[in-house]
Amino acid sequence: NLLENFFLKLSKSYKGNISSLVLNNNCTCESSLGTNSIIKYLPNLLNHLAIFSNGTLFNKENWNLIKDKYETIDLIISIDAATKETYKKLRCGNFDVLLNNLRMISELHRQHKIRNWSLNYVVQRDNYREMIAFVELGRSLGVDKVSFLKMSNWGNLTRKEYLQKCMIFL
Repeated sequence: NLLENFFLKLSKSYKGNISSLVLNNNCTCESSLGTNSIIKYLPNLLNHLAIFSNGTLFNKENWNLIKDKYETIDLIISIDAATKETYKKLRCGNFDVLLNNLRMISELHRQHKIRNWSLNYVVQRDNYREMIAFVELGRSLGVDKVSFLKMSNWGNLTRKEYLQKCMIFL
């Protein structure tokens, strides 16, 4: 596996020389948690882990892969919704599974096993009415921060589609 070979080489060549590494959905964070390919080499590289995730695979099983292996773990979870209906429309996922994962993260944070965690919300026409409910969700989970972000077009939408979905034009 190319990704596994990359992290094996990285762990052998740069051990002790990397102060932090950020895993992002754009580099298959969710699938890497599921397949364990990246996670097994990271403790050899660094003491601090930051994960950007959609939260769908951040469950107890995958938590067990990383717990007790880092001095600190920070999480940023991007969900873009405060209700099941909006989440299903925007993310096509199971909101109940996500909420269970978020509650687990909340408990880990209360136990000081996760140093910082925050929720991200990309504001768009389909979700802007839930912004207050999203803040309330964050408060109920004890997150450190809730962030509202401008929607970006990463090339997956035509200009017309983007302009129909986007709320903030800066």
